[in-house]
Amino acid sequence: MNIWNVWNNQLQIKIKGNGCKRFINICVKNQIILRNLIEKEGSIYFELSDKDWNIAKKWIPKTGIQYEIIGKQGIKTWSYKWKKRKLFLYFPIYVLMACYIFSFFLWKIEIIGNFSTSTNMIVEFLKKEKINIGCRADKIDTRQLELDFLNVFSTVQWVSINIEGTTLQIALKEKENILSNAKENTVLDEEHPVGLAAGHDGKLISILTRKGIPLVKAGQDIAANQILIEGKIPIFDSATNECISYEIVEPEGEVILQYDMPYSFDIKNNYIQKEYTGHTKSFYKVRIGDKKISLFEKRNPYAFCDILEEQNEFFMGQYLHIPLSVWKCKIREYMPIERLYSDEEMKNIIENEFQKNTEALKEKGVQIIEKNVTIKKTVNTMGMYGKITVLDNNLIQVPLE
Repeated sequence: MNIWNVWNNQLQIKIKGNGCKRFINICVKNQIILRNLIEKEGSIYFELSDKDWNIAKKWIPKTGIQYEIIGKQGIKTWSYKWKKRKLFLYFPIYVLMACYIFSFFLWKIEIIGNFSTSTNMIVEFLKKEKINIGCRADKIDTRQLELDFLNVFSTVQWVSINIEGTTLQIALKEKENILSNAKENTVLDEEHPVGLAAGHDGKLISILTRKGIPLVKAGQDIAANQILIEGKIPIFDSATNECISYEIVEPEGEVILQYDMPYSFDIKNNYIQKEYTGHTKSFYKVRIGDKKISLFEKRNPYAFCDILEEQNEFFMGQYLHIPLSVWKCKIREYMPIERLYSDEEMKNIIENEFQKNTEALKEKGVQIIEKNVTIKKTVNTMGMYGKITVLDNNLIQVPLE
């Protein structure tokens, strides 16, 4: 049985009577195809399409036979059987059509590689470019968008923007903070010379100049934003020893600056601890596009509670995201109980915080040479106070007058 016959529906017919042979001969004469024709127990069984049966059954009165439809096969028969459940019947077709239509739109934005450039700043930039969730993906010029991105975000060294399915992928690399010379690969501007300065008051331990003119010597006390290396080299007349012009260069150099950083951190001896009662309420939210719709949302009966949300996204493949997600929201009741820290607990918290802060300084390239801090306790608080002596090689560019 070929696919065409399956689509057009096949009937299984049983006939009996003296006119059976005459009926079959009439069908053959009129090119009605009877399949699987067999004779059994005085009756004749065969199969034919419903279209041929509509033609052949008008000869039944003429031949005087009796007939019975004993079976039906085919897609039309199946669809007729489920005609009262049309939504179930056509649901897969509707889903495929919806997925095809949704594939023309943007439903997800992925941003990787940003550290100092916040995600919110990038999202605001995209909004100004009229790019957001639900916009047409084929209307986005990724090449022009990359150029505009680099013009807006000067801290970004390069960016790659691609569209994969319904996902906009933004991968970027930010310019490295070169502590030794504060240089950002910018084009030299001879009309606006710059110099290198320190960002803090302190004592200059050492200075090494690669380009430019050093204005200070090791061992001097310097102020914040004081020019250490000038990017303007004077040119003197050999005869008169007078300065006749300047050569403008991009200053480069390395310094080590010693200075004291004040440190202060304290905590109160009381805190609020959450004790969960075990009472919970749950409801769901459905997000369609960028809008959320609450389903069976219950009134929050708790005075103190946490609301936990778990999102389930729907997608086909890796990048074809469907603009539909379900959020399961769970409300957990708790009772706020006031507790008191012990002296040992407070001391551990303060020391852990100090450890985290010093580690953060080391990651920035700051070397700690002395920690002059003490822990002090009052009636309701305990804290760590003092100063940290550090060595720093961070330089900043400042314009020359």
